[in-house]
Amino acid sequence: MFKKMLQRYPDGIFSMLFIQMFSLVSFAMLFSLLTLYAVHVLHLSDQKAYDISATFNAQTFAMAVLGGYIGNRFLGYRIAFIFSGILAIIGLALLSTNLSAFYYGLAIYTMAQGIMVPAMFVLLGMLYEDDHPDRDSGFIISYIGMNIGSFIATMVAGPISERYGYWLAFLIGLIFAVLALVNYLIFQYQFKPKKITALTRAHADKIHFKDKCLGILIVLVTIPALAYLIQMPQWNNFVLGFLGAFCLLLMMAIVLRQKDPLAKKRMTIFIFLNVASLMFWALYLLMPTVMPLFTERNVNREILQHMVPTATFFASNPLLIMFLGPLFSMIWLRLSKQGKTFSAASKFSLGFVLMAVGYLALALGVARHNALGLMAWQWLILSYFLQTSGELFVAPIGLAMVGTLAPREFEGLMMGIWQLSTGVAGVLTNALSKLVNFDDKTALLPKLTMPAYQHLFILCGSLMLGVALITLCLLPYLNKLNKGSYESILK
Repeated sequence: MFKKMLQRYPDGIFSMLFIQMFSLVSFAMLFSLLTLYAVHVLHLSDQKAYDISATFNAQTFAMAVLGGYIGNRFLGYRIAFIFSGILAIIGLALLSTNLSAFYYGLAIYTMAQGIMVPAMFVLLGMLYEDDHPDRDSGFIISYIGMNIGSFIATMVAGPISERYGYWLAFLIGLIFAVLALVNYLIFQYQFKPKKITALTRAHADKIHFKDKCLGILIVLVTIPALAYLIQMPQWNNFVLGFLGAFCLLLMMAIVLRQKDPLAKKRMTIFIFLNVASLMFWALYLLMPTVMPLFTERNVNREILQHMVPTATFFASNPLLIMFLGPLFSMIWLRLSKQGKTFSAASKFSLGFVLMAVGYLALALGVARHNALGLMAWQWLILSYFLQTSGELFVAPIGLAMVGTLAPREFEGLMMGIWQLSTGVAGVLTNALSKLVNFDDKTALLPKLTMPAYQHLFILCGSLMLGVALITLCLLPYLNKLNKGSYESILK
């Protein structure tokens, strides 16, 4: 039975699993350590560390719009992936030198991720025909690979950075970035499109040499701008807000241009789910922004008389995905085989509820802190369990729905815009982080900071619950919008 289930996946699925696993090791190293590195090594203030972390994470996702466009229009997805892999290696190499090089290293790595992520998922989408019933399951398997890499990184990042230094953690990330690039070069032959379309033209490399040079030039010009914006978060927030508004108008214009009524309806649903997911991603990005210092200072991290490194707690997220992901994938496959499916909006709604409950659980845990003002670590794990379950109802389903809902000629761009929604959400994350901005002395006193954290967690949970209720209320309209065939389109 298990062997027969494996045969339903195309060959490239498992190659992409390892490519994403290796690339996520390098990303997760930086993702989990950036705030702590800024405070403990660069000796920046808490708020400056929050700003850098929030800006970096927002840019990483936002640059997927430009990266998706560059891959589709200028480079082709094969060259785009190779070029982004080289950039990632250079960026990681610069992180542990000096402050100026650190900003440029972050900028280069941000640009690399912006190009690489859309390229990877478009290449993955090419393994399936349009509206293939196993599409969601395939993306979940790929998502598991990403989180295996993330788990490896977060498990070792804390002990390595505390015992040997942050430089070694970043070096390990660099080595895995090299492995991701080499793995793709070996197995790139597996990622052949099912048919040549306006989208797969880019993959077929039918792009002129001068266009490829122009694409590389755009990247090189963008990197200094990103380095500047990382140092100026207020301008970064303005730019992301402008980009978000522009992309919303662009998607509306694409809807109006569609002559096929079904294509219009699909794009309308895509726009709604994109906007609805903003609060989800804003709360998700609090994990690498606010939660590292909260965990370090306000959580009792002693387990079996051993003080667990702060970064190690973040391993619970990818670990849970590794266990829950296959379960969810098998559930969708079994339901698909039985002809029973749930709409993407239904899955999103449940994901939103789980994220909301996860933050409300943190608020309850804060209220039950011990005499020293420290929250029990079990509450943190419970919250991550709920958030991770919610993530599996939103992240892989959202990636899969791009190829289902977006017009084929705009799929690369729409994949980028889907990533941009997370970047725009980073602006909200930055605003939320200011609710827990303390002076240097107060920050180290858990009893004094706990009320502010409790207020933040209650606010986050309440806002997310509101978005979930709105989405649930609109489900009948979304089903009607697609004339009752919604479930057959979004699995």
